[in-house]
Amino acid sequence: MLLPLVGSCPLHAATGIPCLSCGATRAAEAFLEGRVVEAAFYNPLLALAVFGFVAGGFLFPVWILAGGRLPVPGRGHGRAARVAAVTALAGNWIYLLARGA
Repeated sequence: MLLPLVGSCPLHAATGIPCLSCGATRAAEAFLEGRVVEAAFYNPLLALAVFGFVAGGFLFPVWILAGGRLPVPGRGHGRAARVAAVTALAGNWIYLLARGA
């Protein structure tokens, strides 16, 4: 269990408002222990990112062996990607605010 090793969120402790990553430690711990639904409850964006990272680790070698091209960093990340990232962060924060993280 990781939770006794880390302190609480300073912003949440001082103001009662959760930060963008509130619940991330609990979500990561739950995900690593196989409790995926619980991880999504604590911080849905982090749970989705961890799931994508793990799935990508398994699928990337298959992609390369199937003749897929390597992604080029810095290309194809235009305005739509930035808008999607900001929207995901804002949506996650709204969820944390509504839940009272």
